Amino acid sequence: MPRGRPFQIGNRLAALGDHSTPRAFKRELTVAVHETDGDATKMRRIVVALIARAIAGDVLAIREIMDRVDGRVPLANPSLDEPPEDPITVIERVIDSPGETSV
Repeated sequence: MPRGRPFQIGNRLAALGDHSTPRAFKRELTVAVHETDGDATKMRRIVVALIARAIAGDVLAIREIMDRVDGRVPLANPSLDEPPEDPITVIERVIDSPGETSV
């Protein structure tokens, strides 16, 4: 089979792709970090190490903790900074006296 074409032409599974490898990796990683290593899980040791790096001033560690605790900061929407293409016209009706109206 030529390089760059992992599936034969007409194979219906070609459209789906092979997504099993990322799931398998995630599953194995999840199992590994939840294993007990001495008196704590590996996950707990990772968290403690991340906190220690943040306390030491590691900006990436601080950002990771803040993103996990408070959520990521939303990106600015550039369309809000630009004026609208079609200006909005405001029409007011002012009542001068009870019997008369003006525009």
